[in-house]
Amino acid sequence: ALADLSPTAVHAQLTSAVALVIHLRRGLVAGVLGRHIGSVGVVTPTDSGRPRIVDALTAAPDPRQVEGHGLRSTLGPGWPRLCALLALPDETPGPPGLLGGDGIVAV
Repeated sequence: ALADLSPTAVHAQLTSAVALVIHLRRGLVAGVLGRHIGSVGVVTPTDSGRPRIVDALTAAPDPRQVEGHGLRSTLGPGWPRLCALLALPDETPGPPGLLGGDGIVAV
């Protein structure tokens, strides 16, 4: 266990210290090889107290985009929690300025 803490204590430390996780991907986006955000997840405790990462935004290459970033993001079940963490209104359907009418937002 970390620093002689029990697994339960480590889980409690993690869920209280880490609010969100950003997953970086490496790949080709809009013709440029590099890193981009693959997803943003929020950390929530399960009923047993173990940490769980819930997707808030997930980005994937958008073959329809020729210019720009070449990614499309979909909102996940963690989106309301991410809005709360960022002090955005609960009804915010997507990142400000990037709202899509189909529930998919271009980033």
